[in-house]
Amino acid sequence: MSRRERLSRLLDAFFGSPFAPLELPALREASIDYEAVLRTARVHQLAELGRREVREVSVGVLTDPDRLLAHLRDSIEDRCILWVCVVNSADERDAIEAALPALVRVLGEHRSGATVIGLHTASITRSVIVEHPEKLGVFTGIDTAYLPRDIVRSLTKAKVSLTHTSALMRLAREPKSWVYLTIFIYSSLRALPVMFVPQFHGSLLWLWIIDIGTAIPYTWGLLAMFTAAVPWVRLAGMVTTVVTFIAPYVYFWLHGDDYPPYITIVIVGMIVASVGVEVWRFRQERKLQRTYAACEAA
Repeated sequence: MSRRERLSRLLDAFFGSPFAPLELPALREASIDYEAVLRTARVHQLAELGRREVREVSVGVLTDPDRLLAHLRDSIEDRCILWVCVVNSADERDAIEAALPALVRVLGEHRSGATVIGLHTASITRSVIVEHPEKLGVFTGIDTAYLPRDIVRSLTKAKVSLTHTSALMRLAREPKSWVYLTIFIYSSLRALPVMFVPQFHGSLLWLWIIDIGTAIPYTWGLLAMFTAAVPWVRLAGMVTTVVTFIAPYVYFWLHGDDYPPYITIVIVGMIVASVGVEVWRFRQERKLQRTYAACEAA
């Protein structure tokens, strides 16, 4: 993997690639009901759908059990949650409905006059588990790291051999983990500079304990404030970040002669940045909605 690809994956891990699905032929030239997309993918915002989360499949894949199962395993292991497909005729639609009853959702209309449909990959998996237990061997050895828990339980109950990746290995593979670690180390060491401040008369041990105690929530809050998809999570992230950031300095203030002046600047900066992120997210979601419905606007 090239350096550019690594950087792209890292950026996608944090900020997503919300316009990437619109590069797929099924969506690129289609009038899509974005609310139908949200319902089918079971997400809150279009921005949650990116390069990894949406794949285009053919009618042939959806109507061939063996090809479908092979694609399904690969998709759910790679965290894909939505399949999209262009259906050109009523016969194709009927064939897909027969193969996947009650799972097909109409997303919109292609410029060619064809219908664009969507399917939720986890729902297909649950259907296969219930309707075709004899075919569950295709999931043998599948990594459970990113599978929904109910699917893991069902496959385990069906005595399918699964690969259970350790929590440590999952963390090591997740790009966010390294950023979490960097921020955590920084947060844990914030007390060190106070050793050289003569105005501080408190306990360095207690200050460091406060640092360590707030390091994990501070790390979560900082990343949630900028990268979470759901607005209330971003708001919770901002509040958590501000509270855990100032906690060591409150102790410093109570046991010292002066409060570091840059703390106020940093807190104001966090709040302004959070508001800026909300404005950017709002505008991005509206742009996504317009782009998904491009043909209607044309």
